[in-house]
Amino acid sequence: MCDTTAVFLMLAVLLAAIVIGNYVTKTANDRMDEILLGVVNGASIQRRHRAVMLYNQWLPTMFGLAGVCLLLGLGYLQTARLVDNDGVRLLAYILAGWFGWAAAMYLFLGLSTLVNALSALRRAAPD
Repeated sequence: MCDTTAVFLMLAVLLAAIVIGNYVTKTANDRMDEILLGVVNGASIQRRHRAVMLYNQWLPTMFGLAGVCLLLGLGYLQTARLVDNDGVRLLAYILAGWFGWAAAMYLFLGLSTLVNALSALRRAAPD
């Protein structure tokens, strides 16, 4: 693979991942706010429905983000093995580490938020 092509492809994937990741993270955070507050578009929702939203909407989104970050990190590791230029290889390793760190943070913060949300749902007034 041509080194210039590899750099442009890595940066294009990085830019797309940042834009899409930020959008999906914001959407997941907005959904978590609805789950914790129990209000969707101004209407109250039952505790049971909030739990369903947590398990069927928020949880797959957060762990899906972690999975995508992990796959991108592994893709950058593979890219590092395919290029010949040391500078391009270093960039690929840096991006692989960055996406690996992002995957770990999505998992850690997702689990801690999940525990907090489950605690809040248990404390919520019964329907």
